Amino acid sequence: MSYHKKKFEENDIEINRLTLIFNKLCDNNKQLTREHFRDFLSTIFDLNDETIIERLFILIRQGEKNLSLKQFLSAMHLLLYGTYDEQIKFIFKILTLK
Repeated sequence: MSYHKKKFEENDIEINRLTLIFNKLCDNNKQLTREHFRDFLSTIFDLNDETIIERLFILIRQGEKNLSLKQFLSAMHLLLYGTYDEQIKFIFKILTLK
């Protein structure tokens, strides 16, 4: 079975939409807090498992306190357009994070 994944181009209208969403969700420092990220995942993806959300946030933020726009866009790209193998590896990282 062949999987054709859409490219996430810099000029893509979807990046503009995700950037608008990010800007509406983030605080005054243009950083997305864990609470706003949780609300986003709950509303858009119907994801409400606190353990999974916390682990996802930890993996995406790469040691930072909050998410930057670049981190948010990278995560959305992987979740929406990553290959099957990339998504499985990412999910495995989430589930095995301690």
